[in-house]
Amino acid sequence: MRFSVRFRFCFATLCVVLWARPAAALENSVVVESKTVVAGADSVWVAVFVNNSVPIYELDLPLELRSVTAGAFTRSKIIIGDAPAGRVHNSPLSDDSSNCWFPPWSNPFLAFWGAPNTVDNCSGPVSESYGGDASTNAPFVSPDAVLLTADGHYCGPLGAGQDPPSSDSASCYLVFDVTNIPGQFEIDTCCAWGHLSFGGGIVPSFTKGVITIRCDCSCHADPDCNGVTDIVDVIQTIDRAFRGAETIDDPSCAAHGASVDGRTDVNCSGATDLVDVVLMIRVAVRGEDPASVFCNACGQSMGVATPAPRATALL
Repeated sequence: MRFSVRFRFCFATLCVVLWARPAAALENSVVVESKTVVAGADSVWVAVFVNNSVPIYELDLPLELRSVTAGAFTRSKIIIGDAPAGRVHNSPLSDDSSNCWFPPWSNPFLAFWGAPNTVDNCSGPVSESYGGDASTNAPFVSPDAVLLTADGHYCGPLGAGQDPPSSDSASCYLVFDVTNIPGQFEIDTCCAWGHLSFGGGIVPSFTKGVITIRCDCSCHADPDCNGVTDIVDVIQTIDRAFRGAETIDDPSCAAHGASVDGRTDVNCSGATDLVDVVLMIRVAVRGEDPASVFCNACGQSMGVATPAPRATALL
């Protein structure tokens, strides 16, 4: 058999095999997005992806938010709902009215906090603020929980399928503001009038989300915040040290506000003084390496500022 004939025969065989091979099976799962955000960030959007192998008529999604690092948590009410562009929103499952024949469906999920029924099979207890109406509930303290639920028995199911990987196309979402404390907190599942369920005895697998709050002191030792330490920064440091100018703080660096006097406290001593002016001059005028002269305001992962190297000879 000539080469060209053999090649065509092998190629045709490969196409038949690929065509006959079954597609990857859908899984019943709920996945909460993990992401890193800047300390103090507002309106953090966290996607929740829903995948179902069969049509489902129910969705009970209890979520618990729990600090891993003390103080690293939300600082606002948590908004929970179905995303307008998501599969769930654009299905009868999210409609609790009689308007079942004219998509897009009019009503989103009912979002509320319910009382936990038991601690069995849960990741842990929830705080006393768990309960009450979402519109009036006080800002959360760790741990706390939310419940998102939908019933499509009247209007119809969410057809089998999976959410696209893009967070913009996720079925559900959480929105909250985060604290200025670097660290992590988790978005896990828990129990709230039942457990995570697709109804009909279907219990999906669950992947928790981990939210990492990172310290951002990129403007530290750069009061003018133009990416370089220069004479303008020296002048601003002098103004703070000797002329009573206001401290220049960054919200995302505010976790260190008790020990670091803003952008001009380049040795992390807690005050801007002559030493900081001299260190600024060494970098801005004499070209010394900032990493070896200035302290690390973000410091360790727990938010402890790392002092600058001891200056035995300032000038």
